[in-house]
Amino acid sequence: VVCCFQCPSASPAATMRCAAPSLLVWAASSAPAPIPPDVDCGVRDLAYTFGMKLVPRHGSFPVLHDALGLSQGACRRPVTEAPAPPAQLPALPAGALFVDPAGSDSNPGTQEAPLQHVATAVHRAPGGVVVLRGGHHFLGATLQLGAGNSGLTVMGYPGEAAVISGGRRLEAKWTKSAMAGNVWETTLQGVDKVPSLL
Repeated sequence: VVCCFQCPSASPAATMRCAAPSLLVWAASSAPAPIPPDVDCGVRDLAYTFGMKLVPRHGSFPVLHDALGLSQGACRRPVTEAPAPPAQLPALPAGALFVDPAGSDSNPGTQEAPLQHVATAVHRAPGGVVVLRGGHHFLGATLQLGAGNSGLTVMGYPGEAAVISGGRRLEAKWTKSAMAGNVWETTLQGVDKVPSLL
């Protein structure tokens, strides 16, 4: 075994850094144990399946199938059919009211001109469909539903993440405190106390 580095004998750490490549060269020179055929073929099959999912535009990916040796030899298997395309997003119900955190309650509630608050949409369409666009929808008060809301559906816009929160949006400007360390402070307008901190 030949070490390609000059190892100063003054430092044990330097000697260890030199010894590690020597051991790796020695280990690589020994013959590895044979891989069982079922393990070899299983790993190739997993790589092929993963490749099709990773790059779906290649469909059944025959080039990868051949490169992995799955078209001949002990691991021979047929080319897998391309996975089905992702399901189309469901159609939005006609007459639904749309709510967007950046909308306005003076809007008609259409997809192009959404409302801003969930409560406004529920009030306008008590038994209809309310579609929430992505973002945080903060409730100013408890959303109370009764018998008049029978049949009401509140759904997220397909493909977007809508969150209804009973919390309160805090508009805060943070500044570094004069105190020692990494301390930041802000003044919250309209907030008398924060129970979780007091």
